[in-house]
Amino acid sequence: MRVFVLALCAFLILPHAAEAFQDEIVVTGSRIARPEARRNREAQTVPHVHVVRRADNFLVTVEILSDTREQDPRREEVRATLQAMLEQAERSPGITVSMMGDGLVDLDPDMIGQVAITEHPRREDVSTVTLYLKTPVGESDDFDDADNRVAAFVESLQGTGRASVHPSPSYSLTLTGGADQYRNDVVRAIANDVRFLRTTFGSDYEINVATNLQERVRLTQTGPLELSIFLPYTAAIMLKQDD
Repeated sequence: MRVFVLALCAFLILPHAAEAFQDEIVVTGSRIARPEARRNREAQTVPHVHVVRRADNFLVTVEILSDTREQDPRREEVRATLQAMLEQAERSPGITVSMMGDGLVDLDPDMIGQVAITEHPRREDVSTVTLYLKTPVGESDDFDDADNRVAAFVESLQGTGRASVHPSPSYSLTLTGGADQYRNDVVRAIANDVRFLRTTFGSDYEINVATNLQERVRLTQTGPLELSIFLPYTAAIMLKQDD
């Protein structure tokens, strides 16, 4: 089983960051061994009132590397392996190969000329390209279903020459349309909770809620395939003072 990892994007200000790629938010983060530990830690940063949504896609970073001595031949090996990967993806339902451009761009074999093969920043005489394997998260999918689809696809690949394919042990999740589409849902959830508190505590208490409605909606991963969407807020309950 893949190690439970998550990652978030840029404008979302959390202990993790998230990046907005056009209309798809990619949620990523830091490695831990057990999903339960991650959920316990997230409970300290996510407010009690939040909206939970299932991710749209499961995303794994993958590198194609070649260490053939001459630069031109090794770049051709990387490109040929990429070409084979794109052709295999077209025959594999539920797998899409993507790259980062102005956004998360889905590739097909006709787009291979748009992919730049570069030299590895830390390994001499190694050419590389970084891509992303994406599979949709179905209603009945659990973590293993999504992870196994990607793993089976990687196992089906063969490198050209000395080229090889290296998937990351971590994964990300994506949310199509971004988190801001759920802003009104989050605000309504906070308002409903305040009404509940006022009803429960009665007229002898004041319920004061503070939040900055100008802030962008935030999100974080709180389950293997689940995202929590929220606005930071505080709620104070005080006994009314006698006049």
